[in-house]
Formats: sequence, C-alpha cells, structure tokens
Amino acid sequence: HGATKCTSGSNDWDIHLLASDCNRLANKLFGEKPPPTVLVGHSMGGAVATHAAKQGFPGLQGLVIVDVVEGTAIAALPHMNAILGRRKAEFASVQDAIKWSLQHGGLRSVESARLSVPKQLRTCENGKVQWITDLQSSS
Repeated sequence: HGATKCTSGSNDWDIHLLASDCNRLANKLFGEKPPPTVLVGHSMGGAVATHAAKQGFPGLQGLVIVDVVEGTAIAALPHMNAILGRRKAEFASVQDAIKWSLQHGGLRSVESARLSVPKQLRTCENGKVQWITDLQSSS
C-alpha cells in the first residue's frame, strides 16, 4: 500500500500496463519453463490478474479472484476528485489519523482502522504523519 517506489517516475495505472508488468515479471523469474501457477488477485489485483491471464500469463493453471470491484470503481471515478479533495493530508499522530478515518474516511470498525491505517502512514521529519500514497496524483 504505497511503499513501492516507481523507478520510471510514472504514475500510469493503466490496467493493461499493470497486467503486462505482471507477465514480464513472471517471464523474468521463470524464463522458458514456468512452473504450473495459480494467479491470485484481490481487489484491484484481481482486475490485474484477470487481464494478465487474458494476456497469457506463463504457466497459468488457475485464477483466483477475490473482491474485484472494477466496475464499481470505474463508476465512481467521476466522484474521486471530490472524495480525494476532502482527504486530510497530514495528522499530528497515528491516533489522530485513525480517529479521522473512523469519522470521515469511510471506516466503521475501530479494530479495522487500528490494523489498517498505521500501515498506510509515514512519519515526517516534523514528527507529523502523512499518507504514504499520494492518491490525488493518481486520480
């Protein structure tokens, strides 16, 4: 969730490019003799896995897709800039980010927020915390 650094400097989230990246990685890892592989994808990863399979993922024997929301996500795109515009960028503490996520960020479960929100944050030099991933730049 945002810790990966893109070496190309690109923020291109095109599904076909992501699937192609997945296939190129498998080819690089396994070469001419890929092992029998079950490709598993969750959420956006499910959409990537589906497209990677369609493009001919090497050694593919099975495909597991969990909670793919591609159609829902596409339908929501026109509203994303407004949603992201309301997303607070910086917090005094991780606890403040958890509290904000429960009150304004769409999370309802305190336990879920305590588990998921800290992993999405980084501590800045000034001691405050920010989201690792700048979602606004990908909208």
